Amino acid sequence: MQITFSQHALRQLAERQITTHKVEQTILYPDKLFQQDGHRWRAIKTVKKQKKQYCLVVIYDTVDSHKVVVTAFLTSKLQKYL
Repeated sequence: MQITFSQHALRQLAERQITTHKVEQTILYPDKLFQQDGHRWRAIKTVKKQKKQYCLVVIYDTVDSHKVVVTAFLTSKLQKYL
């Protein structure tokens, strides 16, 4: 399986200080996975940052076995996403 990042996703990751490794781990080993529309998926994984729990939410599209990350963000709203 190949994982690539859109230019938008790379900008967002840099601004939000999220590593591509964490995004890849979220896609490969999510705590929760939801199909949004057609080929669009939302993968969610709990992560620790500065001794606090967050959800890393990754939105990606699937074409065949290729995954293209659209965006990713951290949220402290664990109940909403888990």
